[in-house]
Amino acid sequence: MTIGAPGVGGPAGSTRRAAPAGNRDADALAVLAALATTAVLLSVGELATALTWDLDRTAAASEHAADRPPLAGPVALRRVPP
Repeated sequence: MTIGAPGVGGPAGSTRRAAPAGNRDADALAVLAALATTAVLLSVGELATALTWDLDRTAAASEHAADRPPLAGPVALRRVPP
């Protein structure tokens, strides 16, 4: 899946683990904010690198955001085939 954040994230070399269940909305909002500030499409892997998160956390946050459109307000995720 490719989604539409270079330069977004924490210190180089840091890896943030999966968020507790109660923080899924916060992770989804972080993904949406990162995507709203980029002009290029990103794969989930590229987004994970930009956010310095592991791939599972990033994919889960992306899915959570896609499954809950009201969470995003005027921002919508669009999946683009590779």
